[in-house]
Amino acid sequence: MYNLESAYGIARAQGAVWQDQDVGALTGVQLFSLFRRLYLTLTSDFLTVPVSIDIADYQAVLAYDERTVTQIFTSWTDNTPLVHKDVPAYTTKRAVFTDVMRAGYTVQRSIPGAHYTSSQDDKLKTEMQLTRAGTDMRLIERYCLVSANGYFYRTETTRDICYVPQAGKTLLKTRFNHVGLLSFEKIGQITTHPVNTDSAIPHTMGSTLYDGANVALPVVGLAGKTLLLVVAGHLHFMSDGVFSVVGENRAVIRPGVVPLIDRYRESHDKIDWSTIVGPDAVDNYVDAAALKSDDSIEALLAHPQTFWVVVDTINLVKARLPIRALPLPGQFICATEPKELLVAGTGYILEYWKVYQAGEWAVNCSGVRPGRAVSGTIGREGWLANTTMTNVGYVVYNNIQAHLLDIVADQIEV
Repeated sequence: MYNLESAYGIARAQGAVWQDQDVGALTGVQLFSLFRRLYLTLTSDFLTVPVSIDIADYQAVLAYDERTVTQIFTSWTDNTPLVHKDVPAYTTKRAVFTDVMRAGYTVQRSIPGAHYTSSQDDKLKTEMQLTRAGTDMRLIERYCLVSANGYFYRTETTRDICYVPQAGKTLLKTRFNHVGLLSFEKIGQITTHPVNTDSAIPHTMGSTLYDGANVALPVVGLAGKTLLLVVAGHLHFMSDGVFSVVGENRAVIRPGVVPLIDRYRESHDKIDWSTIVGPDAVDNYVDAAALKSDDSIEALLAHPQTFWVVVDTINLVKARLPIRALPLPGQFICATEPKELLVAGTGYILEYWKVYQAGEWAVNCSGVRPGRAVSGTIGREGWLANTTMTNVGYVVYNNIQAHLLDIVADQIEV
């Protein structure tokens, strides 16, 4: 039999940090629902020194066991193989989201490269510019991703101005200027890179780019770094299955994993899809088969809002956290101050304004979609097989289902 000596891990909760945990009375099922990562240190009469294990190595054994942790390990014998893992001391670093207006920035539209005060045709002002007195705006390009009306963009900066190409289009189309900053300053520097479509080939012989596009990596060697991918403004981690690294300098992007049709329907009035679906596409209408063609996928990968993000850290992970929706669209309540991304629909961002009142944080955001498309109610494959158009009704809800996305780096203390 084994005895539980100690536990060290990080919970699945807002603001959670690595610390000692009391888990003896929890069940095996609860270990995986309550903790993002957890190490257990065990002792036994037949061990000369304690042994530490990572519960992830024993998920198949523990995850469905409804006995308490103490009962489980009491029943284990010396015939149960254990893989010792050194338990590092971690410190938790988080990405932080904020509304740019709340942070004191000014948002303006301009023609590309010109100062926002220049007198020009309003339709030519396709660029968004951010400014803030006394701030070196180059820090934004170095540490932040910028979102506008729910979708991420690349940036270019000088000391005084942060330029966001193409973002002026969404400000004009929607007449909204909901802009946010996702800061990795506490984690590490970031760089962004376009996808090299010149190198794109089907990943397997006889397949299409929709099934998998094999492309060159943006940098050679990713040791000590984490690779993320933004597809048409939507942020993806490798764990989403949308992309994977397949060699020292190659990656595979799988557009077929992305719900392209629903994303088009959610975002066609927010971001520019014309290079992907053609300039003559009418509102919600798009041919599903054409959207999966190699030409459309190449255009998707070359889209200005499709790009790589390289973060200068390892062990960067995400955790989905709940937030309580109120009966009014775009209204939420949170017990702890929200600093994470607020994500809805098929992955778009809700830039939010937060106010502390009556012992809770009231979270307010505009630009929410009224529900989810019918395609989400009949199964994705059935949807693609039975219709070619996206112009179908919504299943409308009074409240919008959303969640917080906690982006965390587990860094070893030195």
